Amino acid sequence: MKKLFTILAVATLFTFSGSLFAQNLINNGGFEAGTPGQVGSGTLTGWTNTGAADNFLDDCSHMAEWGTTTCPHSGTYQAVFGSVGYASSLSQSVATTAGDSYIVSFWLANDDGADPQKGSFTSINVTFGGTTLIATTDQAQYGWTQYSFLTTAAGPSSTLKFTIEQDPSYYYLDDVSVVQTPEPASLGLLLSGLSLGAGALRKFRS
Repeated sequence: MKKLFTILAVATLFTFSGSLFAQNLINNGGFEAGTPGQVGSGTLTGWTNTGAADNFLDDCSHMAEWGTTTCPHSGTYQAVFGSVGYASSLSQSVATTAGDSYIVSFWLANDDGADPQKGSFTSINVTFGGTTLIATTDQAQYGWTQYSFLTTAAGPSSTLKFTIEQDPSYYYLDDVSVVQTPEPASLGLLLSGLSLGAGALRKFRS
């Protein structure tokens, strides 16, 4: 009987936790779907590309000839921002609930820092639902770095938009996610389930 009670408690806990941890709302956040290619030829499934066609999908095959060793953060492919002289953008809209909180997360790499003497310039602007997450220029060179933001949706649809310029090198983007955070009441439910499961296990062991 105690064993059955323990199984039921654990099953209940997994049911609660499964409903809390929402899935990524972004389609093709790892850029594994699309048509690989260099500037003007690659496509990125699920994303809207603006500013010519300078955002493209690629793996490690062209990294050496471009003079960089930046390969995808995970998987086979990554999004590459290769515009020179102007900014280009990638964007995607997701369904949201006004007033609810969301965690926006992504990985970025910049393979060359800003250097006016070399004519190098960088700018990056990231927004979600009209809220600015990043707005800066002349970033130094850096490898894969994760950025995470907790933000509140303003309406039934929110657009995640990356607007980036890197002269004359490249920015890389990978593993993009937007996840809705659980409500406080749901968190309390999960904690109750954890307490129930732990108590059942203690009884079973005794």
